[in-house]
Amino acid sequence: MIKIKKHLSLKPLVAAFKKIIGRSYQDDRRKNSVNYNVVDTVLSVLACMFYKAGSLLRYQRVLEKKIHRNNLKSQFGVDTIPSDNQIRSIIASTKPEQYAPIFKHCHNALQRAKYLKKFVIVQWGIIIHYKAHID
Repeated sequence: MIKIKKHLSLKPLVAAFKKIIGRSYQDDRRKNSVNYNVVDTVLSVLACMFYKAGSLLRYQRVLEKKIHRNNLKSQFGVDTIPSDNQIRSIIASTKPEQYAPIFKHCHNALQRAKYLKKFVIVQWGIIIHYKAHID
């Protein structure tokens, strides 16, 4: 079993997302019409990918109503859960380069832990495992 480095576990990853999005994202939406902040939205998307669940947000709302707790709040620190349409709208209104610091942080953390030694970067910056078979 692979031992995961402490700085690559979920808690530091979520903290990095909050810190980086909080300082690098400029929200141009009207303040009076904003119900969901970008940090909660980005963390909700991260949670969907983490749990590999497309309907995660709906399920978390049900948990919140029934037991007044949910994984988005306890594990990801999400205060308000946006709907799927709101997520699409908020993410679509952001520029892709605003997420570059997150990728850079994750790449640096993986490099520092020496997890990228078994991978190579090929054309267009795609990272593949060096034992992968390419036809």
